[in-house]
Amino acid sequence: MKVAAILLPVALSACATVDRPQLSRFEPLGTEAGVKTFKFTARADPWIYPVDTPAGEAERMRWLESYVTENTFCARGYEVTSRDVVAIEVGMGKVHDVFYRGRCKT
Repeated sequence: MKVAAILLPVALSACATVDRPQLSRFEPLGTEAGVKTFKFTARADPWIYPVDTPAGEAERMRWLESYVTENTFCARGYEVTSRDVVAIEVGMGKVHDVFYRGRCKT
């Protein structure tokens, strides 16, 4: 039982790395008043990345951070300026798309 308790978080974190490209998308939008802006869309399911839970939101923010860092998009960091949730009926539970807008800090 102790082994399962240790391996479960490792297995879930491995899924998060694999899931990011399948469940999210980063899109540069251009500049507004000389500041780069972006849209980030992430899928929230009811099982692993629930829409309105601290753990689900933290994982989506890790995905966003990965996109920004891997592409050196915002040298001085960024801020999320809006968040909208749209429910999509799929299979046995409600799946959501979470739409974020953001901008680079100057």
